[in-house]
Amino acid sequence: MKVNDICRVLVNKGRGHGKGAKVKVILIAPEGYDDPEPYYCQAVDGKTSYWYKADELEVIEREGMI
Repeated sequence: MKVNDICRVLVNKGRGHGKGAKVKVILIAPEGYDDPEPYYCQAVDGKTSYWYKADELEVIEREGMI
């Protein structure tokens, strides 16, 4: 995943955005930082933001993606 990718949330965790929500990756923890949830994402249709693991997100839109 890259900054500015639009992703679909794949899980309900009791916190964060609900399963199926569209979010935008706005920050990625630096490599070597050993963060279990390195992707900070903001709701596409709102202002809430949460941290996610790679397997909790699916990229659905990316610049240059057809």
